[in-house]
Amino acid sequence: MVDHWQKIDETHLAIYTKAPFSFFPYMVPTMLIVSPAQWEKAGRNWAEFGKAPAGTGPFKITKVVPGQSVEMSRNEGYWDEARIPKLAKMILIPMPEATTRLTTGNRPFVTSACGRPRTLRSTAMAWSSC
Repeated sequence: MVDHWQKIDETHLAIYTKAPFSFFPYMVPTMLIVSPAQWEKAGRNWAEFGKAPAGTGPFKITKVVPGQSVEMSRNEGYWDEARIPKLAKMILIPMPEATTRLTTGNRPFVTSACGRPRTLRSTAMAWSSC
């Protein structure tokens, strides 16, 4: 998809595709821009990088169980001190099945259930908006 990129100046980048691709602007937000040092440390392998990602966000990924969960802890060294999370830990669990998302939303440990199907929205409890 991406052919090459070119630095224009300190704040601009040009990305060239191998062929016309109308959906490219919509895909840009999902592109991974990773630490070159961590990429090399992972042997230039996405599967290995996924087990030990690097970042500068408000949470650090502390444990990854592929297909089951991602555990994150508060990043005390986050650059924006006013936005350091109040949560000490957060666990993300993928729930691809709609009924599972609906029924677990009634549990006290689930604070957000995104992607509820429209047919079930009317019976769902009021959860945080997604």
